[in-house]
Amino acid sequence: MVMSTPGRRAAFYPLRGGMTAVFFTHRQPSTALPTSAAAALSETYKDFGWIVPQVLQHARRGSDICYDCVGQIELSRWCLGRVALLGDACQAVSVAGQAASLAVHAACVLAHELATGDPIPTALGRYEQKLKPIVHHTQRWDRRAAEWFVPATRLRLGVRNAAVRLVDHPSMNWVLRPLLA
Repeated sequence: MVMSTPGRRAAFYPLRGGMTAVFFTHRQPSTALPTSAAAALSETYKDFGWIVPQVLQHARRGSDICYDCVGQIELSRWCLGRVALLGDACQAVSVAGQAASLAVHAACVLAHELATGDPIPTALGRYEQKLKPIVHHTQRWDRRAAEWFVPATRLRLGVRNAAVRLVDHPSMNWVLRPLLA
C-alpha cells in the first residue's frame, strides 16, 4: 500500500512473520541528515492519516530506522594522472537502481582499457570518455524518474497516479507486454 501527497510518500510492504517494511520518501531542500530520524519523520508526516500515526509512534520507541539522503555525484573529471574514480564516487545514480550495474560495467571498461598496455593516463582518459555519456544519460533518466516517484505538485501526482491505474488495467496487457518483454 502506498500513500502519496506532493513531495511525500509512505509505502508499506508486508513481510513474513506478520512484519511490515515501511518506506518514507520525501523531498527536502538540504542533504543534511537530522539528529533524530524518528523526530524528522514525525514532523514530515504528522498530517498523514491512515496507519501512519501508529507507525510513527512505533518509530519513536524503536531504533530500527535507516534514514538517508539520496543524491547524485556529478563531477567534471573522474581521472587525474594515474588515479581514477569508479562507481558511486563519480557515477552515482539514486532512484533507478542502476548503481551496481553501472559500477560493474565501468569496472569492465576500466579493466579493458588498462589491459591495452597504453600509458595509464591514456587508458584512464579513454575509460572516462567511454563511460561519461552513459553515466550522464542514466543520471538524467534517474532525475526524471525521481520526479515521478515523489512528484512535487498535485498535478504531477495526479498524472502519475492515473498512469499507474492505466498500466494496471487488464486491457493494457496486450500493449505493455511487447514493450516490457
